[in-house]
Amino acid sequence: MSPVLLLELHDARLRELRMAQRGCEIELSELSVYHQHSSHDAEVWAYRARLVVLGCGRVTWSGQWLDSHRVSDGLVWGSSGNEVSLTGFLRPGPFVRLRLDLDSGSWLEVAGTTLRVDLLEPLRVLDYFDGQLFDPTSAL
Repeated sequence: MSPVLLLELHDARLRELRMAQRGCEIELSELSVYHQHSSHDAEVWAYRARLVVLGCGRVTWSGQWLDSHRVSDGLVWGSSGNEVSLTGFLRPGPFVRLRLDLDSGSWLEVAGTTLRVDLLEPLRVLDYFDGQLFDPTSAL
């Protein structure tokens, strides 16, 4: 597969939250991944993915747990306390907090020391994107 340009939490589907001795794992049944298609466009793929949080200090859930939740907004704060792009965590990296706001009104917030994104399985092409990709954290 071509290089990953962007991971987009918006419209991701939260499947499962697992607690483990060393941290926690957030299983996503669908995450939008932008792969470079050419110098000016991208293919948007749906992936099954896992967010792995090591050194998990706090997990907060607000709202009702449903069989499937869609993410309306997702934010990650780096070790400096600034909002950072999820794309940077395809390799493990230091972070402070992750928050997923869900379309049901529920939300999940996880604090830890290290975050890693595992892209487990490409599922299907969702779309083609033509133009300049904008990562909102790059403007901060």
